[in-house]
Amino acid sequence: MSTNIIFIFTVLITAFSASLLFAAEPEAQFDDDSWLEDDSETRSLEVNEGELTFIEPVKDNRTLHSEKELTITESSLSTGWVYMKQCYFNISPIDETDIVYSYKQMRNFKIISSKNIGKASTDGQVVHLQDISAHAAMCVTAEVNVLDKRGADNFVINNGPYYQQFFDGYFPYHVSLTVNFPGELVRVSGVSPHSQPLFNVRAGEHQLSIDTWFEGILTIQIEFQRKLISNLIHFNKHDTDKT
Repeated sequence: MSTNIIFIFTVLITAFSASLLFAAEPEAQFDDDSWLEDDSETRSLEVNEGELTFIEPVKDNRTLHSEKELTITESSLSTGWVYMKQCYFNISPIDETDIVYSYKQMRNFKIISSKNIGKASTDGQVVHLQDISAHAAMCVTAEVNVLDKRGADNFVINNGPYYQQFFDGYFPYHVSLTVNFPGELVRVSGVSPHSQPLFNVRAGEHQLSIDTWFEGILTIQIEFQRKLISNLIHFNKHDTDKT
């Protein structure tokens, strides 16, 4: 697991909680006993043991949703620094939990909004949440050093692993990821997993978006390739000729 672009949600184990629900998105583990309220035999028989399975959208409004936007600029190609906005929806109701990020470098980290959370604060790369009610949500922003250079003209961003775990079982997770990039300088050269039914990948000249529901463990890798200077010169000349 690459720690340079992965963050880990770590749950705070306290005396009042009898169960653990891990929800990582490179990020987090949530303490939650809501799954204990469902004593269905069917659920226990169908529990996912970690194998990645893309699923149809889940109607259960308790499903954790991670929505992340990364913005790559021209300077990111030399520094690796990328702007991040991250929102979590349907955070599990609990008295207290921590969200612990583990980026190799992170700066200007702050909470920009929260809903149905009594208190939210940051300390280094940790977010402390208290008095969390149903349908809680929170958004943070930061600059993170996540764009790795591979050779002279190739770059990669790794996202994950994303997972929501309750003891030995993995449960539905909704992930939305948007990556903005300077399309005049680089192009998307690869995405893993590849676009497929229930794993929706849309790539444009300046933006790539992914939306998926799944069970198990998901890691997303996005590769970029620098555009050749000759192609840029030809493109600029073509524009000049048109004018």
